[in-house]
Amino acid sequence: MAVSMLDNFDIRKSAPNVKRDMFDTISDMKAYNENYLPQVFVSTCVEDGCIYIFNKGNDVDDVTGKWRKFEGGTADLMNYYNKTETNTLLDDKVDKETGKGLSTNDYTNEEKTKVQDTVDAVDVLNGAVTVEGSVEYKIQEAIGAMDTKINMVVTELPDIADARDDVIYLILQTGETDVYDLYMVVENNLGVKQYLKTGSTQIDLSGYALQEDIDDALAEKLDIDNGLTNANKAIVTDSSGNIIFVDKSTLGGDAENVTYTNTDFPALTDVDKALDSILAKLYYIEPEISTFTSVPATTQYENGYTITGGVVFNWTYNKDMTNQTLTDCTLADETVRTATYANDISANKTFTLTCGDGEKTATRAISFQFMNKVYWGVSADQDNYTDAWILGLSGSKLATNAKGSYNFTAGTGQYCYFALPTSMSISVKVNGFDTDLDTVVASRSFTNASGYTTTYKILRLHQPSLGTLTAVVS
Repeated sequence: MAVSMLDNFDIRKSAPNVKRDMFDTISDMKAYNENYLPQVFVSTCVEDGCIYIFNKGNDVDDVTGKWRKFEGGTADLMNYYNKTETNTLLDDKVDKETGKGLSTNDYTNEEKTKVQDTVDAVDVLNGAVTVEGSVEYKIQEAIGAMDTKINMVVTELPDIADARDDVIYLILQTGETDVYDLYMVVENNLGVKQYLKTGSTQIDLSGYALQEDIDDALAEKLDIDNGLTNANKAIVTDSSGNIIFVDKSTLGGDAENVTYTNTDFPALTDVDKALDSILAKLYYIEPEISTFTSVPATTQYENGYTITGGVVFNWTYNKDMTNQTLTDCTLADETVRTATYANDISANKTFTLTCGDGEKTATRAISFQFMNKVYWGVSADQDNYTDAWILGLSGSKLATNAKGSYNFTAGTGQYCYFALPTSMSISVKVNGFDTDLDTVVASRSFTNASGYTTTYKILRLHQPSLGTLTAVVS
């Protein structure tokens, strides 16, 4: 159904005629259903006070959808003389002087009217924005009224007599798909209606450089060889002064790739090591061996025993070291933290770990010891003291001397005995009192449980049946 509107229909309201003539926000405009819009439509937005043109053929923009902001415009002055043209016309005329006339009456009223119209046109053309009737005034007046205009796309301008004052006419430019010229109806100073071209939807990019022009200009300065990408590249100048891209590794890269030479510090071969050395001195920590362990962990054995299969060592430091050594072990470099001594061990041997940071050193040792045992216990008097009798005594310990406390419980007829290598001396206190030992009751060759043979002496307290007591040997 079509609705016809009569002329002089007076609308008195501040709101737009229909919703699509004016949107509150760009988001509202973008969200408006395009099925309710013609192929091309012009509207305004309150949010930024600008004109927008909708075209169903446009790509969808993230912000404005298929709407495009109207930018700029120009006035059509085809029907006006410019100042130079007007002055040229006036140069051919003469001023009227009182008492003087023309030789012939060639100056008609029609020509006089043309001259007057020309003068009036000059006044209008030269008029300021505030001079009513001037081009500037009419353009500003038209622009100020744009927010109340109806936007209409037409193939050609209607006859001026049928043109509407409240319409902005859009005509597609020849050969374009979405560029329109904008026309409005205005009155000149004589009250005659005519069309005024207020601009177009064409965006002026005369102040911008084309992408291809910039690429061509840059190609003269930046030499991108072999189609390589510019990722991780540095810009340098070559021997000819041209700017080129090069791989950063050719410039030295990280500090460890930059060589450093100082005859006083030959170990500092790159900048990274030199900087680390400086920082190490500023925040110096003396080297320490945090842990040093062995497998097996036992370090004391009876003479005659053999540690077979060697020993494995492990250790840690409190910081990185520049050098390290371990007795009778080969260490590949200063980063090694484990080593194996592969030979059997059956005699006293000490392994010393030494490390250094170039300034100071630290050491730590693990010693494997082999020694005899001291045996003690109670027994009746013996006619013959054998190896089995010594090994059968209730107490024994590995020792390099006999010092210590020994507990006995001697029953009726039992004596308290000691069996120890002849190299050890002995002085005994029983329950805090000095006591006499019988003279050595036996001295003989003794072979221990590990097959080691040496000379032992057997001593006993002089009285039997002493009960429970503690003997302290010093």
